[in-house]
Amino acid sequence: MAPELDYVTMSSDIVIRGTLRKAKTWNKRYFVLREGNPPKLEYYENERKWKVNKPKRQISLGNPWNIDKKKDSKHEFLIVIFTKDEYFTMAADTVELQNDWITALTRTVRPAPGLTMFKYMWQVVLENKELETSNSNLSLHGPHRICLTHDSMVFIASHDRTGTTPTEILITNIRVCGHKENTFFIEPGRASGIGNGKLWMDVGDEAMAAQMHTTMLNVMYALRQEEANNSYRGRSNSSGSNSGRTRNTRSHNNPPPSQIGMGKMSLA
Repeated sequence: MAPELDYVTMSSDIVIRGTLRKAKTWNKRYFVLREGNPPKLEYYENERKWKVNKPKRQISLGNPWNIDKKKDSKHEFLIVIFTKDEYFTMAADTVELQNDWITALTRTVRPAPGLTMFKYMWQVVLENKELETSNSNLSLHGPHRICLTHDSMVFIASHDRTGTTPTEILITNIRVCGHKENTFFIEPGRASGIGNGKLWMDVGDEAMAAQMHTTMLNVMYALRQEEANNSYRGRSNSSGSNSGRTRNTRSHNNPPPSQIGMGKMSLA
C-alpha cells in the first residue's frame, strides 16, 4: 500500500493557510493558498486532516475577475473570489485575518499579462418583472454576474455555455438606483437600450444590497465629477481648438472583449 502523503512536507508553495468559514454552511474549514501556474485554493475539514489527507476541494484561481472584501447581515469580514468559472466566498472572524487573506490573494492571484481585474462584482438573480423591453434578444433574468467599471454596468449570465453576448449599459444612462430589503434596482433611461421601468436584482442579503447601492452611488458621483472636470478643461482651451476629451460610447449589447475576460478589463 502506498504511504499517505504528508502535505506539511510539501509546504514550499504555500502562501497562507488557516481557518476560515466556508459559505453556505459557514462551517469552519482549513484553507490553504498555494502559488503556481495557476495558483490554487484548497480546503480541508480541519488542520489535522490537512497534514495527512488530500483536500476536500481544490479550486483553480486562473483567469481571475475579482477579489474583494464584502459583508452581509451575518458576516462582517467576507472574502469573495470571482474567476471566469468560479464564485467562492469565505468568512474571517476578524478584520486582521480578512486583510491577511486579501493581501495574500491579490499578491498571488494575478491576471495574465495585459489583463486587469474588475474592481466591483456581484453575484445576483435578475428579476425584470417591472422592465418593459421591446428587444427580444435580451435575456435579463436569472443568475448573473454584475460587473461595474468606472463608466458602465455589464451583465454576464452565470454558467452560460451558449456564448450569449453580455449586456452593457453606460452609467450615464441610469436615471435612478436604490435598494429594498435583499434587492438592488436600477431605473434605466431610454438611451440605455434595455427598456423602461425598473430592473431588480436579488442580492440575497439586505446589507449586501445596501453596500451595492452605496458603491453604485459613489461610481455615479465620480463619473459626474470626471465629466464636469473634462467640460471645464474644454471651455478653458482656446475657442479655435476642440481639445476637450470626447468620451467613447459603446453599444449596450455589444461590449468589447475586455469586459468579459478576453482582453483588458476596466478598473475604476
